[in-house]
Amino acid sequence: MTQQKQFYPNIWASLFIIALYTFIQAAIELPIALYDLNHKTAYLNNPLISYPIFIGSTLFILYYGYKNSGFSFKEVFPFKMFPIWILLPFVLMDVSLQYFMNDVNLWVNSILPVPDWFNQLFARIFERAPSQWMGVAKVVVIGPIIEELIFRGIVMNGFLRNYSKTKAILISAILFGFFHMNPWQLLPASILGVVLGMLRAQTGSIWAAIAGHSIHNGLVYLSIVYYKELSSISILTKSAQNNIIHTFVICLMLLTIIFATRKNNQLSWFKRPTQ
Repeated sequence: MTQQKQFYPNIWASLFIIALYTFIQAAIELPIALYDLNHKTAYLNNPLISYPIFIGSTLFILYYGYKNSGFSFKEVFPFKMFPIWILLPFVLMDVSLQYFMNDVNLWVNSILPVPDWFNQLFARIFERAPSQWMGVAKVVVIGPIIEELIFRGIVMNGFLRNYSKTKAILISAILFGFFHMNPWQLLPASILGVVLGMLRAQTGSIWAAIAGHSIHNGLVYLSIVYYKELSSISILTKSAQNNIIHTFVICLMLLTIIFATRKNNQLSWFKRPTQ
């Protein structure tokens, strides 16, 4: 029996890409951070230093993954048009997903409380930006674009060729969750990764995943800013009835996305594609 050809990247190659990306940034930033700590400076917070590190390491890893794939730019990063209207059911679904993600976070926090130093570290995402709006742009625009180019671009290009669609979506979602290097965000990020993977696989467009990711991060930001106002909305309060409602909304919207984009579905869900 001849072994079927493996396309780049497979699971192990994807792990290497993620590790390499993290190592490059850490290797450059760590000496600067140590210098800042010993000399009470703030060079790492300077955009003229931090931005080139971030942009340079990102461009390198994207180029590295693209060149090793052996596929064309359009195949690795399919910037295709997609039915924009499917973002409406995605928004409704994402609101319900965040409802459950909040419950997941509360459950994880009850087992492993988030330390204060970790919250302070997360807050530095905004502090290291020249302004609050730049911090928001990094979370809502820049972050989704880069993460989707890596996971729903480079990684899923190989996964959809090596594995069934179901396996490609699930494994890439788990890798996406671990990429955030946050045990309190692992499950919610993986759940989001499944939905974004479905958008990418069903529409054949990385734009759909980028748009969905950006919408999700934007809604998370708004939910934090307007937490008191949103907590007073009855449909969002905790109850068994609302759990049923949100579950129904998630299932309905997932089916809507699947069937609305079925014409673009070139790969079976459970069988490995033949090349």
